Amino acid sequence: MLRVNIKKQLLDIIDIIENIHKKCKLENENIFIVLEECYGAVFSIKINFGHIFKNDLFTLRILDEYLEKVNNILDNQNINLEKLDYLISCIEKLKKAVFEYKAVRQVAFFPYKAEMWDSLESVWKAFQKDTDWECLVVPIPYSKFNKKKQEWIPCYDGANFPKGIPIVDYHIYFVEEEKPDVAFIHNPYDEYNLVTRVDSRYFSHELKKYVNKLVYIPYYLNARTVSDNHLNLSAYKYVDYIMVQSEAFRKRFINTPYYNKVKAFGSPKLDRVIHMNNMQLELLSDWKEILEGKKIVLLNTSLKSFLKDGRLYLEKLHILFQQFNKYKNSVALLWRPHPLFKATIESMRPELLQTYEVIQKEFYDLQIGVLDTNPDITYSVAIADAYIGESRSSVINLFLGIGKPIFILNNLIIDNYRQEEKHLVSIKDMCKVNNQWYILTEYNGIFGMNKDWENIERIHYFENEVNWEELYVKMIYEKQKLYLISLFKVECISYDFLQKNTNKIWNDGESTILDRNMFIFIYKNMICFVLGKKGKLITFDKNGNKIKEFSKGIELLKQSVQKNIFEEIFSAIQVGSCIWMVATYTNKVLCFDMETEQELIYSVGNENMGFSGIAEDG
Repeated sequence: MLRVNIKKQLLDIIDIIENIHKKCKLENENIFIVLEECYGAVFSIKINFGHIFKNDLFTLRILDEYLEKVNNILDNQNINLEKLDYLISCIEKLKKAVFEYKAVRQVAFFPYKAEMWDSLESVWKAFQKDTDWECLVVPIPYSKFNKKKQEWIPCYDGANFPKGIPIVDYHIYFVEEEKPDVAFIHNPYDEYNLVTRVDSRYFSHELKKYVNKLVYIPYYLNARTVSDNHLNLSAYKYVDYIMVQSEAFRKRFINTPYYNKVKAFGSPKLDRVIHMNNMQLELLSDWKEILEGKKIVLLNTSLKSFLKDGRLYLEKLHILFQQFNKYKNSVALLWRPHPLFKATIESMRPELLQTYEVIQKEFYDLQIGVLDTNPDITYSVAIADAYIGESRSSVINLFLGIGKPIFILNNLIIDNYRQEEKHLVSIKDMCKVNNQWYILTEYNGIFGMNKDWENIERIHYFENEVNWEELYVKMIYEKQKLYLISLFKVECISYDFLQKNTNKIWNDGESTILDRNMFIFIYKNMICFVLGKKGKLITFDKNGNKIKEFSKGIELLKQSVQKNIFEEIFSAIQVGSCIWMVATYTNKVLCFDMETEQELIYSVGNENMGFSGIAEDG
């Protein structure tokens, strides 16, 4: 195939040769030396690009005729205008032939783990259908870190990719020579990954030296927001574009240097799972004996829960297996550990490796399901009837995308709980209205409790939201309305007790960072929000729908912080028209007057003090 950039280079070289020949008609000085150089240039075209024209006899004949004619002229040291015109004619024919030759651009995909190919597949399919592109899939080598041995173990997944994908061996593909027009990656960590690491030749800063447009597509899906540690990754500095699943995801980057690179084009993972779910899929032959004729529940064990709960998490798996054993004739588990689960145990929790292996053996011995090591997760999602696992995994979003039931595990419940204990909730915020308490919990909705704390009921459910996540974390009551502030975005809504509905007060379109240190206050017609993690103070005038942001006081607070570390505003209270705020690492207290909009700083105690709480007493 003739690449677009190569075609341009060829045409540029041919133009130079053509101009030289035309100049020779006017100037005969050093003509044989010049012709010898032209001969070398055309000979180089034949040697280096002859394979492109191997089936094009016309172009090859033009090359041979030109070379033969120049060779004769040089041998005989004899030149005239007729011979020069002939050479010019050959070059013009060559130029026309190359110009009309169909040229393609090259796109290269550099996946590393076969299990993550679904994050690139639909993009690959689109390029594969386009005849204007040469489309290559080049799985790249990577290493897993063995903490016990303190060494990196080399890995290569080239043989594990789905059938039908033409794999190019990385041993024969050289980025520095091929210089692809576009390249896609799904590993953004470069040398900073402590568990798996791609070969250094494929770090983003190395690829960018030879790739025209380098594109990163996340290997995961998010249901709502993007965590802090995914806002500033190594590859972001070097890639030209970051393709993300939604506009909400893109807006999460709004205050980063990479915002203009982020494009909300959708997720290949969702493309694939929707397509697979609509197909009538057969069970894999070695799965049929245990799974056929039963409801299949995909058990997802992810890294985050394991790293957080450790041994307790493994104990939870043991209890779960025992429960499923009671119903093994009608329900089966499709257990899918995260692709890096065992590698993470070996690297970061080696003391739990033996316990994990015992639990894995128990799973096999009970014959309650099959261990899913199939690299294609979308196949597993498509054949499963439901999901069970943690709420923060990207796998759950595949089930959300196709509307299948979801069950969330609480890793802390490992014993037999009383009925009352099963109904316990975690209170995020509360306020009292007459004799009724209203609370926000870790579940979707506004809940009410009577003065004796005997019963709890959900008085409002937020539609189109998941049940297992807290949505709003702070609220305040005024004139038959509750005002609530969101955990996930800079948004305020009101709940009307009389109308029993909600209304959006305002939303500035910017996602937060799972900010639990947020506060909401009301003074006259003013609602004031303190966003602790972002270090922002925002006011909203209910009458004029005006939004203001104040930063002067918080900037002064930051300047006084010990060791130049501003973590966040930890606590805030309202006294009359004033909001008083404290932060750790500083003995300064910030006061904001909602009446006058003044921001004042006060010192409390000595300079080595810092505060994470504040309260009023007269």
